Amino acid sequence: MNLKKLLPAAAAIIMAAMLCACSGEQELLSTVPADCGGVAVVNVKAVMSNMGCTFDGDGITLPAGINARRDFAATLRNIALLNRGADLSCAVIAAESGSWFATLRITDSSTVLDALGKAGIKTTGNKNGYEIYSGNGLSYYISDHQGWVCPDNAQISPKELLSRAKKESFRSKLQGVCAFLDANNMVSIAATASGFGLGLDSPDWTCVEIHPDGNNLVLNTRRMTAAGELVANTGLRQLNPDVLKLFPANAPLVGAAGIKDSFDWSTLAAIGGMLGGFQTMGMIESIVPYLEKTDGTIALAATPRSSDAWDSFSITAWNFLFAAQMPEPDALKAVDAVKAYLKRMMFPIRNAPNGFLVNQGELSLAVFTNGNMICIRNGNPNEGATGPVRSQSDAMLQITLPKGVLTRGSDIRLAIDCTGTNTAATLSLPQYNLPFLQALLTDITL
Repeated sequence: MNLKKLLPAAAAIIMAAMLCACSGEQELLSTVPADCGGVAVVNVKAVMSNMGCTFDGDGITLPAGINARRDFAATLRNIALLNRGADLSCAVIAAESGSWFATLRITDSSTVLDALGKAGIKTTGNKNGYEIYSGNGLSYYISDHQGWVCPDNAQISPKELLSRAKKESFRSKLQGVCAFLDANNMVSIAATASGFGLGLDSPDWTCVEIHPDGNNLVLNTRRMTAAGELVANTGLRQLNPDVLKLFPANAPLVGAAGIKDSFDWSTLAAIGGMLGGFQTMGMIESIVPYLEKTDGTIALAATPRSSDAWDSFSITAWNFLFAAQMPEPDALKAVDAVKAYLKRMMFPIRNAPNGFLVNQGELSLAVFTNGNMICIRNGNPNEGATGPVRSQSDAMLQITLPKGVLTRGSDIRLAIDCTGTNTAATLSLPQYNLPFLQALLTDITL
């Protein structure tokens, strides 16, 4: 897997969040039909500010030295057209029939219509009290008090949306979720599993709020019922400090989870095959029957042996330590299972206390038990460690990608911390010393 290929997707996600972000105007959520699979409330002005952009009449001024790419410049122009006649502190974006629509409060419809006309966006007439304009791939429906925007091929009718919302609106059906959306965040998103395109059927809602914290960008995620009751993650338990103390806190990749016996280990095997190849997947599969008995903490720390390691997660390209808690008899059986697998693969095996060693080429593998843990170590991932991992959460993940992998001018850091009802993710680009979105915009345009 080449992580460099993820940059366009990461940029698209940030762009989508920017188009899809607010302070929660009640009348807008009352005009969104209850059967929409997902809703985002966006404070567009706060997003622009975090990007270092300023509104200038019917335009947007970028930070000094930034040249917007064509598609991004078009997005900015579309936003700027609504600046002087609409309330951009709160836009509501909703998923609808495989497409989307946005709605916002209009403060001066004549100013909006004038801006659309000056931009060369042509009117297509008046229908049901809305002036309709189409251009730049979008359709605009503007009345004296409310505006709607959607892709020009979406075939969305404000009259039909309002009719459905009158029967049952997002606010009338989902008051608890709407209370979350009403909070004064830069971006708030609420969606069902199916609304996120996961093809799942769940009555619970996944709610994400995004806000800046200094130069960091923080995403808090929680599950809740329609009434607003938080749903705990019953599959996790608190991390065990006796396991964490084996792992270096400053490793570029370190993660841990306190799990119960309901964890789906087949997913881990599939990920191992995707990232590390068939040998990694085979080694994981050989101990899955024993890993399924894990009822405690699993943890992984990894350090790349070279910068190229980020382009290929080959087992020989990384120094790493993996550990999983399980009953001691099962840990011993898991060691024997890995040993048998590697023997079949013709690796040279040398017995060692509580386990065995494999030294072949770039592979320097040690597989052993440590009390009620199975440990698999390649090389020395603790070299240069500044101290052990310390966390009282149910799960954690820290990744530091050096510049040149996804970004050009700074490392990118991701820290995830999961407790019973909340998962917090923090993103930063520390070398820029700028708000995260402005730093990201700077990096993309380098």
